Amino acid sequence: MCSVAEDNVKKQFLNNRRKMTRYLNLVMCVLVTGGALAVAGTEDQAPRAEELQTKTDKKQDEKSYKLPPLDRATVEHWKDLRLGLFIHWGPVSQRPEWEISWSRKDQRFFELKPGEKANVVEYDNLWKTFNPVKFDAARWVEMVKQNGFSYIVFISKHHDGFSMFDTALSDYKITKTPFGRDPLAELANECHKQGVGLGIYYSPMDWWNPIQTTDQRSCAEKKAAGVKNPMYTPATGKYREFLHGQVRELCTRYGEVMELWFDGGSTSSDDNGADKLVSMVRQLQPKAMINGRAYDKGRGDFETPERRIGRYNAKRPWEMCETIAAGWSYRNDVPKEFRRLLQDLVWCATGDGNFLLNMGPMADGTFDPRHVARFEELGAWLKKYGQTVKGTRGGPFPAASYGGSTWRENHIYLHVMFPDNGPFILPVIDRKIVKLTCLTQGKASLRQAVGPDRGAVISIDEKGPAEQIDMILDLELDGSAESMKISQIPQSISFGKPCAASSNSGNASNVCNGKDQGWSPDKTDREPWLKVDAGKPVRLSCAYLSIDIGHKSGGPGDFEVQAKAGDQWQVIGKGSAIYERTWIRLAPVTAQAFQLRIVKPGEFTIHEFQLY
Repeated sequence: MCSVAEDNVKKQFLNNRRKMTRYLNLVMCVLVTGGALAVAGTEDQAPRAEELQTKTDKKQDEKSYKLPPLDRATVEHWKDLRLGLFIHWGPVSQRPEWEISWSRKDQRFFELKPGEKANVVEYDNLWKTFNPVKFDAARWVEMVKQNGFSYIVFISKHHDGFSMFDTALSDYKITKTPFGRDPLAELANECHKQGVGLGIYYSPMDWWNPIQTTDQRSCAEKKAAGVKNPMYTPATGKYREFLHGQVRELCTRYGEVMELWFDGGSTSSDDNGADKLVSMVRQLQPKAMINGRAYDKGRGDFETPERRIGRYNAKRPWEMCETIAAGWSYRNDVPKEFRRLLQDLVWCATGDGNFLLNMGPMADGTFDPRHVARFEELGAWLKKYGQTVKGTRGGPFPAASYGGSTWRENHIYLHVMFPDNGPFILPVIDRKIVKLTCLTQGKASLRQAVGPDRGAVISIDEKGPAEQIDMILDLELDGSAESMKISQIPQSISFGKPCAASSNSGNASNVCNGKDQGWSPDKTDREPWLKVDAGKPVRLSCAYLSIDIGHKSGGPGDFEVQAKAGDQWQVIGKGSAIYERTWIRLAPVTAQAFQLRIVKPGEFTIHEFQLY
C-alpha cells in the first residue's frame, strides 16, 4: 500500500500527462524547427513540459532506421579520453545495505525468495528524507580532473524511476526532495566550465511509473503463464512518450553532452521506440556517442561490457564499466585492490577500449574517503604514466604472456604486468626499434631481430619492486606505428577446439571459440574443470584466462593447468585467477589433451581459455 504523499505524487504525474496531449501540434512544430536550447540550470529558460513531448508513430517500421555514423574526429576524441567516472546516486544512498533499483522488491519484477519481503513502499518513500547538503559539483569535477579522468557519466534516472534532474514531466524527482536542487544542472555547468566531458545515463526501464505497463501480474504469475522474461514488461504508448520527452529534456537543457548511456530496455528496442529515440538524440546532440543497449545487439556507437573487459577491437568502440567497491550505488564496503583496478585500466587501454569506473556518493553528497583514496591512487599513477594510456590506441601487438601494448605515433608502450614470463619475442614488424626506454623502475634489454622471420626479443634484466604492477617499456620506432605491418602473430592452440566440462558442458566450447557467453560451472559443482582436445600432439608453453568474476566473489581461486600423459594428468602450471585476465608460463610440454582445474571454486564465468 502506498502512502498518501506518494499517491498524490502519482496523481499529479498522471494529470500532467493528460494536459500534455493538448499541445501535440505545437510539439511537432518544435521538432521540425529544432526548438530552442535552454541554458542549464536556468528555470525561466527551461522548455515547458508540453514542448518536450514526442509523438510516436506506431506505423513506422523501426527496423528500417539506421543510426547515422558519427564523424571520425568525434569518435577518435572520445577514445582519446579513455577514462571516465560513472556516478550512481539517488535516495537509496540513505540505505547503504541496498543497491540502487535492484533492492526495490516489487513483485511485478522480482520473484521473491523465501524470507524476502517486498521493499517497494519503503524504497519509494526514501525521496522524502533525501537531502545531500554537502553536494558540491565543483569539488566533484575538480576531483575528476586532478586525478587524470576525462569525463563523468551521471545517472539521470535508474530503473527505480526516480529522476535525479529537474524534469518537467514528473514530480517524482530530486527537486521535490528536501534538497530541492538539480545536481545534474550544477554538475553540467562545472563540467563545461572546467573542461571535463559530460555523459548522461538514462534507463528506459521504470519500475515506479504507473503508466509504464498495463501488465500488473506478479513475476511469479508471469512465469507460470510462460512469459520468457517476466522482469521486463511491454511499455505503453503514454510511457513511450514520457521516455522520449525526458531524453529530449536531457539533450536540450544541459549543454553539450559527449555520451548518452542508455541501459537495457523493456521487451525489445521497438517497444521503447529506440530508433526514433536515438534519431532525436543524434539531431539534438550531434557529437554525443550513443551506446548500443537501446538497440538490438551490435548497433549504436559503442559497446558496454559490464564488469568484464572487452576484447581487443580497434574498429568497434567500447567502454567497460566497473565498480570501485561492491555496489553501483553507495555501499559501506572496502574498495577493490589498487592492483586489480589498475590492471582493468591497462587492459582496457591495450584493448583499445575506455574505462568507466563507478563510485557512488554517500547520502550527504560526498564520497566515501576510502573510495576517494583508491581513486587518488589511480590519479597518482596517471600523473606519472597517463601518457601511455590516454590519447593512445590499443595494440598494435595482441595481448601476450607479458601483458599488452598501446601506441601513439612512433612509440609503442609495452605494459608488462607479468615480468616473470619473460623473456618474450615480439611479432615481426616492418619497422626498426631505434630505442628502448624503461619508464618505470626495473631494467630491460632488447635484442633486434636477425633475419626477416624473427621478431625482437625483450629480456627483463631487473624487475621493479613487488608493488609495481605495470612495468612500462617505451619502444621508439623509425616510423609511425599506425601504418606498420605485423606478421607471424602466434595462434592459440585451443581456439575452436572441442571442449568438455565438469558441469554445464553445453557451454564449454564458448571458452575456446571466443563467444561472449563464456562458461560457468553449476553452483553445486565443487570440483570444476575444463578439458580441451587439440586434435593432435602439440607443444605449448603458455596459458591465458579471461574471467568475469561474480559481484560478491573474488572469482575462482587457485587453478592448475594439466596435460595428459598416457592415462595420467600432469600439472604443468599453477596460478591464482583473482583478476579478470591471467597469463601463466607453463613447463614446455607436448600433448594432445589439456585440462584447467579450479582448486578453489567461486562465482565466476570463464570467457577464454587459450593455450600457446
